[in-house]
Amino acid sequence: FGKSTPSPAIASKPFIELSAGGGHVCGIQKGGEMSCFGDNREGQSSAPTVVGGQFVMVSAGYAHTCALRAVDSNQLARRHGRIECWGKPADQRLKAPSGVFKWVSAGGKHACAVDLQGHVHCWGSNSHKQIAAPRTTFSTVTGGHLHSCGIRSNGDGECWGSNVFGQAKVPSKKRWQALSAGYEHTCGIDALRHQVVCWGKMVPTPDVPTCARVWVQ
Repeated sequence: FGKSTPSPAIASKPFIELSAGGGHVCGIQKGGEMSCFGDNREGQSSAPTVVGGQFVMVSAGYAHTCALRAVDSNQLARRHGRIECWGKPADQRLKAPSGVFKWVSAGGKHACAVDLQGHVHCWGSNSHKQIAAPRTTFSTVTGGHLHSCGIRSNGDGECWGSNVFGQAKVPSKKRWQALSAGYEHTCGIDALRHQVVCWGKMVPTPDVPTCARVWVQ
């Protein structure tokens, strides 16, 4: 799909954030513009043109992408914004809620976001209860293939959705700096020891690192 090689026109402008999805990559360039490259069979690389704002966060899912777009200087400074999603429309994964949010993450066939009050909103496929977010407050959220995870306001981690391989079973007695839900595994950064901890499929012990994207605040 040409997913590893952006065009010269795209590559010539500096990026400030990147997110790799199922077969595509999207990134925010200097000035708040969005550029994507790779698989575009479902429109997941057809990034919208910024009109009246700047993109401040992006998350590429399996065949869709979601981002936050700040529409004023206050939102831009805080990296808050309204949600925009594009790509495959199945399972209502592009039907993002309205309002202003501080975090967004696109998963396999769903997406989740955290509003300014810390409540998690998820939409899209709920085949494994991956959008059935707990009714508590979170600072961040991450969408995996069939599960989702988030960091609570007190630093605890919590996951919901598929747990076939233990990917939704967060190690106890830890506070988290970051979490990232993958295909059938999850990884996080222990806030106390600053170590990578992983669990789920093909991870023999909870303390063996594996490959995943981990967002750090």
